[in-house]
Amino acid sequence: MYKINLGIVATLSLFWLPFSEAAPITSGNLVIYRVGSGANTLANTGNNVFLDEYTTAGVLVQSIEMPSTGAGTKLVSAGNSTNEGAMSISPDGTWIGFTGYNSTIPAASSITSATSAAVPRVAGILNTETGTYSLTAMGTFFSAASPRGAVTNDGNKIWAVGGNSGVVYGTVDGSTPFVASSTTANTTSIGTNIRVIGIFGNELYQSTGSGTLPTVGLLAGDPLVNGLPTSSTFLPNIPRQGGTPITSRYGFVFLDLDPTVSGDDTLYVVDDSATSGGIWKYAKDSTGT
Repeated sequence: MYKINLGIVATLSLFWLPFSEAAPITSGNLVIYRVGSGANTLANTGNNVFLDEYTTAGVLVQSIEMPSTGAGTKLVSAGNSTNEGAMSISPDGTWIGFTGYNSTIPAASSITSATSAAVPRVAGILNTETGTYSLTAMGTFFSAASPRGAVTNDGNKIWAVGGNSGVVYGTVDGSTPFVASSTTANTTSIGTNIRVIGIFGNELYQSTGSGTLPTVGLLAGDPLVNGLPTSSTFLPNIPRQGGTPITSRYGFVFLDLDPTVSGDDTLYVVDDSATSGGIWKYAKDSTGT
């Protein structure tokens, strides 16, 4: 058994773990976050993680396995979680961010329920130009909760989200230890239950299932420069969490499709709610609506 999360390569700790057998990711191919080898039963005690590269015709190019044994930092995932494994790509297509747990498998008990002191949460960064990756433990954050996704714009700065802790920020080289944003769930702060994070048009965005925050919101405070966001800002006509229709938003992508509108003008977002599930599309017109 296994599960997968899909990421499209558009151009595509202090531990640096090169994967010598991996090759660069070919521009235009797909990268899939796969949990499970297919030979074992998925369980909350952890499963292997693979980053599989496919062509758009469905041909497997390569499979990059994350380490699950040995003394160094590892990256595994809970096999029964529906909200782990989100991937985000840097604006230039060079870096893919993802998350997991620093644990061998099988763990003695649920890795999701374990504290981060016992099972540290890990951010992974894959370099699409070389096929190598780094794994960085994220301190005490996402304790007893799922790490869900990470993003980088340069291969060193990391923003990550999960089931608690809000948005956390740190660096691969350790020059900035991981710190967290404000997590009060209201209309002006970040919220706690963050699902996916991504960088588009030099802005940081999140999707959330927390409070009355926007289901997809712009993270304010210039976090790509300052490190941590200060609030989650509503986008025109994007519904609030808990509003009408009832939504449950996860992965999203912003695109620049209309040459008459400045900047990114189209949003696609995946929704798994019972009442409005599917792929939603929003388009911004010349007035900004």
